[in-house]
Amino acid sequence: MRPRPPSPASRSRHRVGLALLAGATLVVGACRARYEGPPVSLERVDPNKPPAAGEAAAGPTRRECPADDAAGCIALAMRYYAGEDVERDAAQAARLFEEVCEAGVPRGCVGLGVLLATGDGVELDTPRGLTLLLNACNAGDPLGCSRLGIVYMQGEGLRRDPARATELFELACSGGELEICASLGSMYFSGVDVPRNLERAHLMFNKACLSGHADACVGVGVLLANGDGVEQDITRARAMFDRACQQANAEGCLKLALILDEGMGGAPPDDARAREFYARACELGGSQACHNLGLMFMNGEGGSADAERARGLFDRACQAGETRSCLLFGMNLTSDADEPGSQPDYARALRAYNKACMGGEAVACRQLAVMYYEGLGVARDQGRARALFETACDGDVAESCVALGHIHMTAPGGPAVAEAIRRFERACALEEPVGCHSLATLLPNEPARARELLQRACERGFDPSCYALAELLSEGTGDPEARARQLEQARALLDRLCHDGHAQACGDLSRGEAVP
Repeated sequence: MRPRPPSPASRSRHRVGLALLAGATLVVGACRARYEGPPVSLERVDPNKPPAAGEAAAGPTRRECPADDAAGCIALAMRYYAGEDVERDAAQAARLFEEVCEAGVPRGCVGLGVLLATGDGVELDTPRGLTLLLNACNAGDPLGCSRLGIVYMQGEGLRRDPARATELFELACSGGELEICASLGSMYFSGVDVPRNLERAHLMFNKACLSGHADACVGVGVLLANGDGVEQDITRARAMFDRACQQANAEGCLKLALILDEGMGGAPPDDARAREFYARACELGGSQACHNLGLMFMNGEGGSADAERARGLFDRACQAGETRSCLLFGMNLTSDADEPGSQPDYARALRAYNKACMGGEAVACRQLAVMYYEGLGVARDQGRARALFETACDGDVAESCVALGHIHMTAPGGPAVAEAIRRFERACALEEPVGCHSLATLLPNEPARARELLQRACERGFDPSCYALAELLSEGTGDPEARARQLEQARALLDRLCHDGHAQACGDLSRGEAVP
């Protein structure tokens, strides 16, 4: 018993991320099952944005607002709030925001309102903070609407009110708060905190996308690919994913690669381009893309095969939390264990399998069980091996059910036949021929069922079952006509086995056994 090496994967068998196109789940950037948009905080100053009038004068050592320059004062307050080029001083930021607010500038009231509502740098005063945010929102500042909406959504210092929050988010989105538009799209898509409305989700995503929000473009693409709330249009979906990918959005590159990989929309699969976009998404930090790229290098899809490159990609994705990658990484580390001169890395494989098993990959639990059972890179531990086989069997890994059955039959205190039968039955139900064969051997008093089980295993290519079935048929039962049919079936089985090199079958034939 050894950890099995990876077999060539089918096009979609081990791909990850496909459900994000075909399933009912949408998780892209700001898109979550529940609102998790911007926190109740202020936007940071963009260091790449040209300074507003008077902003340059608000240098890191200045503590007073530039004269008659609200923009410069707000920029200075943001520096103190964010701790950019100065020691963070929320109290000083609050004083500066208050000065601007008292001058009638809504954005200053937003800054002060957030600090009061959170007690950051000032004494907590939720009512006054909310009033300032509401006044700023009513004065047309979309940031005030968004931050007030977040307070209502999160229930900070007041009763949580998703309906009121949604109204405020709609105002903020209308005013150009793109992150809020994207978050609204996610909320309408998921139907959490608001009634599910796919048409509205598309509208919100599309608005943010057209204004340059890459995550929202992915949202539009997913809706188009699935035909959710809009007519399905794979061509437009590809364009949306491509648009996001061009903005260095890993999810957009991944989704585009998946469409190319699967050949959606009537187009044939394009392995070479899929490989290209998986690589781009992987470099942008997309762990699912690294996994899928590893499969393409492992199987030689879209270019030459490269086992070492595949191994490195599986390792990278595994470290990022892709449990299926951990499984394949472990398999790669032990794939040449039976080759002369090979040096499988059992220590690293053990860690990879353990991570995958804990993440729910039942096959990894089976691989780990084998290592503990045989002492490969770890001290032998039959109890640990048995527990892992149990986990894998419960996860529908048929080979583990077979292993458990044999463990029960060889228990130190004597065979636990009932438990063995239970595990072999499970394996047989999972279409594992060894399970059916082993179960048949434990049913001497049920010849009809044993024959049926051997037939199932034989039809699945398990030669020992075919030979055992031939032996049963050779005994013959019933009237002469039925016995003749059984002997003919036995002879046909032995002929086939002998042709395939089965020595015992050839010997039986030469001795004239099973001859009608």
